[in-house]
Amino acid sequence: MAHTIKGAAATIGADRLSELARLLEEKLRKPHVTPLHSDDIRAEMDEISHAFIVLLGLVPPVAVAPVASDSAPPNPEAIKKLLRELDARLELSDTSAITLLEENTVLLRAALGSSFDRLANQIKDFEFDKARKGLQTLH
Repeated sequence: MAHTIKGAAATIGADRLSELARLLEEKLRKPHVTPLHSDDIRAEMDEISHAFIVLLGLVPPVAVAPVASDSAPPNPEAIKKLLRELDARLELSDTSAITLLEENTVLLRAALGSSFDRLANQIKDFEFDKARKGLQTLH
């Protein structure tokens, strides 16, 4: 995996991420007297994770089409079900909450109004506890 990250990062010009992955790959390939454990590479993994977050912050946001004014109002039961599912995923710190958010942006934006952007940013920044607390105050 480190090798793949190294190459992909280099391809897109993410030099810092590529270098971090190279260092991890080197550490993993080096012969060790005792087997490596996750704690042995925790610092490297944390740095790589941080580099991914920084890289994600550089990606421009996706433009979202506005909800047409002549569209039917959102189904309240569908919204409740979606909010319960989102809450459950946030409770588990499940990253699929990001996908659920992205797949339902139009409906969630219509349902949450001005609170949507803050919630979306928290979820995309992996601040699942904050997002969950905010979500709970909304419904």
